[in-house]
Amino acid sequence: MNSTLRKSPRATGALPASAFIGVLASFAMSAVAADGGAASLRSVSPNAATGTAGAVVVSGYHLAHTAQVVAVGADGKVAEPNDAGRQTGRCLELLDAVLKEAESGLDKIVKLHICVAKPEHIAEVQQVLSLRFSSGMKPAVTFVVSTPPHPDALVAMDAVGATEKTPTVAAAGLISSAALKGQTTTAGIGILPAKGRAVYVAGQSAAGDLAEGTRRTLDSLRRTLEFLALKPQHVVQLKAFMAPITQTAVVQTEIAKFFGTNMTPPIVFVEWTTQQSVEIELIATTGDQSFSVKDNLNFVTPHGMVPSPLYSRVAVLNHGPAIYVGGLHGAAGSDPNAQVREVFGSLEKLLREVDGNLRHLAKATYYVSDEKTSSELNALRPGFLDPKRPPAASKAMVRGIAPGRTITIDMIAAPIR
Repeated sequence: MNSTLRKSPRATGALPASAFIGVLASFAMSAVAADGGAASLRSVSPNAATGTAGAVVVSGYHLAHTAQVVAVGADGKVAEPNDAGRQTGRCLELLDAVLKEAESGLDKIVKLHICVAKPEHIAEVQQVLSLRFSSGMKPAVTFVVSTPPHPDALVAMDAVGATEKTPTVAAAGLISSAALKGQTTTAGIGILPAKGRAVYVAGQSAAGDLAEGTRRTLDSLRRTLEFLALKPQHVVQLKAFMAPITQTAVVQTEIAKFFGTNMTPPIVFVEWTTQQSVEIELIATTGDQSFSVKDNLNFVTPHGMVPSPLYSRVAVLNHGPAIYVGGLHGAAGSDPNAQVREVFGSLEKLLREVDGNLRHLAKATYYVSDEKTSSELNALRPGFLDPKRPPAASKAMVRGIAPGRTITIDMIAAPIR
């Protein structure tokens, strides 16, 4: 079964039916790109029961990356502290308000990254998503069980939305969000221009307590940016894996110092199980520029760093489209080896539906919840990935994934060109 949602000018065709996820359909939405060409969003293999898609393919749009939100009200307190479903609704309201400040919204959603306090909250969140995204575009969604950065929050989210709002500066288009006033001191949105290169920097970390470790990690990231002829102003979004989550203010203070008088980009916090430590990955842009580059994806090892067959230090998406893959799992209760194999097998099948393959993975975040799964992931990855072009990646050990699962992946890919 194929279903299509269209906007002027009309989309031309839909993707073939997928054998990957439940409801076998594709949604398509198209418009006029910021550069005058055709822009499109395609929600692939949507699942009506969960309100999610197997993947979203985006081309020609700028991409608005939000800060992380929790369900706080105007008084700064979390609404319904014991109700994950109501908190989800409030988070979606906030994200919609933030995205609208960039001329986007949940109707142009590409990706949701969701942290929940307990595994059982996932079903509650999915029930709300199924109602909110009952028709039209459905987002690619990744869930991870990780304490949100607010003591009363059960759910935390960040999003990527498609927009035609052209950044007003040559670097990342940062927007201070009125909707998040009082919740964050960082930019509410960073815009990744459609015509600039998207730069994905794998997670970096350095020894020291949270403050020192964050400073040294940011110094390392600065050197990586300089190697790429970029500056901190080119950073669109940062994701910090850290513990304990109660100390996010320490990390946020150091990040603010790093950006100095410039606006701090949106930040996403994920608590991992490595205590008193931090690792930071980032997305940057070369600005709203056109490039005549044959390959759509390149992999880079900065000076002073050692190449790895498991991940690239930097991946550069030179031009679109981009494929955002929802979080994948193996069968509930499977052993770690089987789960890892099933995840990569499902990824390969899904990418085949959107003209992609495992050689065109740009960015991966691997979430694992035990050491056995982490070891199996390291052992099995080389059998699936081209060792000369693995994706830029971070691996985070977290408290949980979904019931009966110990691994999920957050993936951005490119089609074969």
